[in-house]
Amino acid sequence: MILLAILAGILTTLTIRLTTNASKLRETMRKIHADLLEFRLYFDEPRLIWQAQMKLVRDNFRLSVQFLPAILILVLPMLWLMPHDRPLRPGEAAVVTATGHFALQPQPGIQIETPALRIPHDNQIAWRIRVVRGGRPSLAPAVVHYPPNDSLVEFLLISAAAALIVMAI
Repeated sequence: MILLAILAGILTTLTIRLTTNASKLRETMRKIHADLLEFRLYFDEPRLIWQAQMKLVRDNFRLSVQFLPAILILVLPMLWLMPHDRPLRPGEAAVVTATGHFALQPQPGIQIETPALRIPHDNQIAWRIRVVRGGRPSLAPAVVHYPPNDSLVEFLLISAAAALIVMAI
């Protein structure tokens, strides 16, 4: 997993380097920095502050457009890695949330691990379930939330670190 994260960071950096114009990026970043300095310089001139804010919005938009090709290329693998609606696998835990007044009945192959947690403000009830054998809870208005995956957090941190190292080279 660590090697995959490092590889992702390197590929991200290379994608950004190959799909963006570095000189235009630097120029846009300098304009953004100048716009921010105008805030400090003209803090007592509302008209000039307003103009600086408009220039800042325009320059931030330009920066976003310059990164757009890299973002589009990098989003495709992320969509593939995102969790999709799928049946829970045996041994997998999830949180089932229902809006309204419901009782989750134990079903064959599904173990309810916690009693109902009521959230009066949102009119919701939540349970933690675990699949013993393959299946899916059939509470119609319920939404299944997969718990956060710690390995995904590690992956993102390591790939970001690898990207920073490659950028420094």
